[in-house]
Amino acid sequence: SQRPTLLCTPAVGDGAQHARASTVDAAKDIMRPGVVLDATASLTAVEHLLKDTHQPQALVVDQASRVVGVLNASDLETLRATGELPDGERVRDVDTTVTAQDLTRPLLVWVTPKTPVRHISLIMAQTQQHRVAVIGPHGEVGVVTRDDVERWMSRLSTASTLDLDATSQAG
Repeated sequence: SQRPTLLCTPAVGDGAQHARASTVDAAKDIMRPGVVLDATASLTAVEHLLKDTHQPQALVVDQASRVVGVLNASDLETLRATGELPDGERVRDVDTTVTAQDLTRPLLVWVTPKTPVRHISLIMAQTQQHRVAVIGPHGEVGVVTRDDVERWMSRLSTASTLDLDATSQAG
């Protein structure tokens, strides 16, 4: 049975006050390209892609390029060590029978490109996630990491300090 997907949408309201302090205010402004795998990719292809991109996970898409879930490198390592899929099913011939789809977990938390960065920060804190997928209405995908959010917060803090300095020099 598949668990429901939790969609975190942008809230309406106080984003405008933060836009003044920083031009970077939404996921689309700080996201990095997402690593994407076709659901039918072989285990070898999955391993090569994760190794080549140095990413701990990839978004998995179906034939229509819709995101169907996320594949974690740790599940791949467990499969190699134990022959067990994330759902507990044991597999005999891992290299010839397992595809990306078999290792895919439901994507429980994701945001849109317009989600304010401060809301992404709250989502990460509440769900204890270090990265959040960004999925746009036209199939565009990306990832926002905790480091991306921290850089944004640092820029926001710097912009606020500069505003205070300019105000105190003018007065």
